[in-house]
Amino acid sequence: MPDFNTNMPDFNTNMPHFNTNMPDFNTNIPHFNTNMLDFNTNMPHFNTNMPHFNTDMPHFNTNITHFNTISLCGTFCGLCLACQVSQDMQESVCVPCFVPTAVAMLRTKWRTQYNIQGSILEDCLLDHFCGPCSLCQLAREVKLTKQMA
Repeated sequence: MPDFNTNMPDFNTNMPHFNTNMPDFNTNIPHFNTNMLDFNTNMPHFNTNMPHFNTDMPHFNTNITHFNTISLCGTFCGLCLACQVSQDMQESVCVPCFVPTAVAMLRTKWRTQYNIQGSILEDCLLDHFCGPCSLCQLAREVKLTKQMA
């Protein structure tokens, strides 16, 4: 068996020596002049007139936390309720089974169809964080609209 210890170089004696006569970089840095802080310069002006949401648009007719028998169905049989809502909205009953964001998509379709205030992001966030409540609200809206027709 070979002796590995004798074939190894001595790293302690073969290390290169670095030049320690380096300049002191801290003395060459200019000092910060506080008189240079003039905030009233001719900076470009950004338009702060952000678009406003149209508050005249209708809202959903029911509150997202409204509790009734639909809420029980949405809590304990959410997929069944989602399939029913999808069918009531003239979509395939299979959409909630195969589309991960089906409730958000159905909410967006409903809002667009009835010109209800909101955004796609809001629909996605409600679906993600308050999925059963969002589904129940949509089911109540669809049921209420069917009753009024």
